[in-house]
Amino acid sequence: TYTRLSTRFLLVWLGLLPMMFYLKIGLGAIFATFVMAFFLLSIEDLGCQIEEPFSVLPLSRITRKITTEAGVVMNMKQRW
Repeated sequence: TYTRLSTRFLLVWLGLLPMMFYLKIGLGAIFATFVMAFFLLSIEDLGCQIEEPFSVLPLSRITRKITTEAGVVMNMKQRW
């Protein structure tokens, strides 16, 4: 899928990036690569969460809460 392809490309690109930076800025390449990786991987993770929101949501907790609240409402109706 698109997500896996973009993640693999990003990881390969970030893996090769220090070699190119080292020629220009020396040991600062480690810090520069870390900063770029942090921002780019954060954007990629945000894109994954937007693309598949239900894998991140706590659906089992939400459904348990709805079931509990429905039971409370049913008990209240039976008392009246």
